[in-house]
Amino acid sequence: MRLPAIVVSFFCFDAVVYGFHSPGLVSVSSGSSIVLRNAPHSTTTALASSQSVESDAAAAATSSSSSSSSDTPTTDTDMKAYSSGYQTVFEELPCSVCKASVGQIPNDLVGTYFRSGPAMFSAGSILPPKMSLIKPKTNPVPDGQDPDRMVMHPFEGDGAVLGVTFPGDGTAVARFRFVRTNSFTNERKKGRKVYTAMESTRQDGGPAGGGQGNDFPLPMYRHHLLPGLNKKRKNTSNTRAVYFAKKLITLWEGGLPYKLDSLALSTEGRSQLGGILKEKDPFGGAAVYDSAKDRMLFYSNAQDAKTSKLTVYEFNSKFRLVPDKGGIV
Repeated sequence: MRLPAIVVSFFCFDAVVYGFHSPGLVSVSSGSSIVLRNAPHSTTTALASSQSVESDAAAAATSSSSSSSSDTPTTDTDMKAYSSGYQTVFEELPCSVCKASVGQIPNDLVGTYFRSGPAMFSAGSILPPKMSLIKPKTNPVPDGQDPDRMVMHPFEGDGAVLGVTFPGDGTAVARFRFVRTNSFTNERKKGRKVYTAMESTRQDGGPAGGGQGNDFPLPMYRHHLLPGLNKKRKNTSNTRAVYFAKKLITLWEGGLPYKLDSLALSTEGRSQLGGILKEKDPFGGAAVYDSAKDRMLFYSNAQDAKTSKLTVYEFNSKFRLVPDKGGIV
């Protein structure tokens, strides 16, 4: 099978499904083609040329004929999907109407599937708009070519969101865009890595760094999640996408969520959830939906040098705190 012309892939922390339950494997295609392979912890979206669609179909037919001779299900791991989950995505997908490349999409499959995760591991890998007055001094480079632009850990990559909408007519509408966080925009303009404050724990902390991190006096290593003390701390907004009460937000454990347009996946900016959160408040990277009451639970973990304060928030169907105790559980 030929390698796709463009690969859109990212390591995925979590996903939210609105309107339907997604299968373990979804394959759809457009005039180019889009193939979604859902591995246990990664998502790979490949846009292939029209020639590769034919080869994909031939490969699928060969696989189908060979598998029909045996009723034993296969559980082979898609290693290409895993490995590509740690590669920077250099092109976004504004919108693509897709059709199934293998089988058919059921007409009663209606809804939108959102996935979020880190997708840029080399800082400034997407150039600013052509009309931008500020141009980076260096162009994007492949991962590994410039170590100074690479993240120290995949979890520190800039976040992106994949949205696949199933309108119920046998097609799928796919789009993929990076979350325009303040740090993403800043590094995009400069064409280099700017935010390095989280890297001290990677370089010096724990046994891997010689055990120095925990030996320094406070607050040398406990302030890295505090926005007031750590000026080069980066909110990647790459942990989870949550769609609730007609709002789409992306989360990161140590900072404010970002609000996105659920149709175009354009970034509207940081959200304080109607004044509930302060500018420097952290917000958790996970949420739980209460289907019985149509409510969503979030949390925040505020840390200082000696303590941690865990707050759980309960929102109603209008994304407002429930009246009881001001929404704080």
